[in-house]
Amino acid sequence: MSVEDIYYMNSLKNKLRNCCLTFLCLLMSQGSFAATKQLYLDSLNATPVLTRVIPSANTTLSLTSGSSVDIDQSPFFQSSFSISENDISVSLTLQKTGPGSSRTAHVELFINGSGGVSIGSDSFSWTSGGPTAIPFTISNASVINFSAGDYLTLVVTNSGSGTFRVRADAGGASLVELDTNTVINVDAIGIHSIAYPDPTEYLSYVAGDGVFLRATVSDPFGFADISSVDFTVNDPDSPPSVFTVNLTIPESGASGAIAVFETPYPIQAAPAPDGVWSVDVVANEGVEGVTDSKSKTFSVGSTDISVEKTSATTSDPVNITSPKAIPNSHIEYTVETINSGFGFADNNSIYITDPLPDTQTTFYFGAASAPFNPVQFADGVNASGLTYTFVNLSDQTDDVQFYSDTGCSIDVLVPVTDASGYDISSPKVICIAVNPKGDFNGSDGSNHPSFFVRFTVRVD
Repeated sequence: MSVEDIYYMNSLKNKLRNCCLTFLCLLMSQGSFAATKQLYLDSLNATPVLTRVIPSANTTLSLTSGSSVDIDQSPFFQSSFSISENDISVSLTLQKTGPGSSRTAHVELFINGSGGVSIGSDSFSWTSGGPTAIPFTISNASVINFSAGDYLTLVVTNSGSGTFRVRADAGGASLVELDTNTVINVDAIGIHSIAYPDPTEYLSYVAGDGVFLRATVSDPFGFADISSVDFTVNDPDSPPSVFTVNLTIPESGASGAIAVFETPYPIQAAPAPDGVWSVDVVANEGVEGVTDSKSKTFSVGSTDISVEKTSATTSDPVNITSPKAIPNSHIEYTVETINSGFGFADNNSIYITDPLPDTQTTFYFGAASAPFNPVQFADGVNASGLTYTFVNLSDQTDDVQFYSDTGCSIDVLVPVTDASGYDISSPKVICIAVNPKGDFNGSDGSNHPSFFVRFTVRVD
């Protein structure tokens, strides 16, 4: 038997043409955490709003006895949001105007307008004349969930006598504070070969490549509440070489809750260290120090594919134990393919071909009564990432084909078998080609992905 030929098509430097990263690239999240979010009162002299932006200038409105104002959240929630089962704090800068010694303010928080569901209310009386920070507490004993399009409304009422002024107070004195586990989120990280919005993404690159680091980030208060995104790249050297960049402007097309941030990154030319690199992304929300962090790994390096073929005599017509390679014996061939390089082989590019001596052997397809699969495929200890499909002998689209030429390139045929499962095609099968699908995983430096292909012939 001749040693099999193995080849793989490597355009674009052994990169995987696969826009869906499913194997080595790992995405890790810190998970949800508690944070306090502030909604600030602004535009009180026009259309009052609750906003995530700290007002840069003071605006005011006056409330006479018995009057009230509805202050709606703007923009509305852009994705799901929840308020934790904690009391809600409201702090308003209020100023008594006109005669009289005492003023009383009442606040109530609603879902979707003053005609919606009331979350709770509180009142406070004061006598001081100047602008005064008045605290209110709205009791809340359960989690409150919101959907995209929902919003909060704060209703402020002068429930006493006289007149008082509600002040936005630049610097954020008038605000509503919400405890929540729903904050900014890094939805996805990509290492792309072409700039946004091109989706092309590979599982491995080589020294000298230019890549684009991309982060998709969402925020329940809208993409405008994403204040910046930090990218940090670490190579596997010890100590690692570190690249860090901070971005404050997203790519075009940001809308609703989602924005995409991207920065170019040139992988240094050789001797850039082969191995598993990491990209750390930190997304920053507002100005309160609330963040979300995720990391992703990718490989830098080329493939290093090796092949080993072994044989074992599994039966002969004479010996029950210790079978010999005599006429009418069965020989099982095993082809092991190993990738010890950090690079991933191109998608669907692995081919194994093996020519058979047509005067010495006959291909054995297997007993018809058994699960019929003339070529067996199995992963090694470290998964290859490949899949193998056999449909039937006449299927020309599955992952194994049979040929009557030794090059496995011209004379593809539909085999014919006898009742025992041996090849009786004319011309006979003298070469097989196996093309497992998917990407051939890269190594991490010590755990090398591999797979086995097994088939059986009869010695004539």
